Amino acid sequence: YNTDGKRLGNFSQRGIGRLLDITADDNGNVMVLNKSDCVYVFALSTANNGDDDDANNGDDGDDGDDDPASNSNLARFLKKFKVAPSARAIAFHWPTGNLVVASSSEIDPGSRSRVLLYSMEGNLERSIDIKLEDTDRIRAARVSSDGSICVATDRKVLVL
Repeated sequence: YNTDGKRLGNFSQRGIGRLLDITADDNGNVMVLNKSDCVYVFALSTANNGDDDDANNGDDGDDGDDDPASNSNLARFLKKFKVAPSARAIAFHWPTGNLVVASSSEIDPGSRSRVLLYSMEGNLERSIDIKLEDTDRIRAARVSSDGSICVATDRKVLVL
């Protein structure tokens, strides 16, 4: 949707599965985390700003498909990469250009909860162990205006 609330369309990739979280970088890319611990990266197109009839699902008199759901100009799939098992939340860390992944031990009791930084190519750059209570679950990850990584759980917010 644009800022006026008009639907521009959607984008997807076959087999993406159940989505857990979404974030965007400062270059117009959107990253989506799925339940299979994969991050899908899409590049948004700025060529279609929603002002033309095709994007607004209007009738422009041509025989083209005006359905925004089939508008392939909105984004293009760039890549996907695997991240840590039990990933629950993602955020873009603008100071480093890395992707923040919060991974929880709640599903795999033998593992540890961590915050990991991945390059946009999918390479692990850094891993930070975090301590969660046995019943605490990761709910969200964000990056503050000063570059701090914040991980929200059921009962607290960790600031790294």
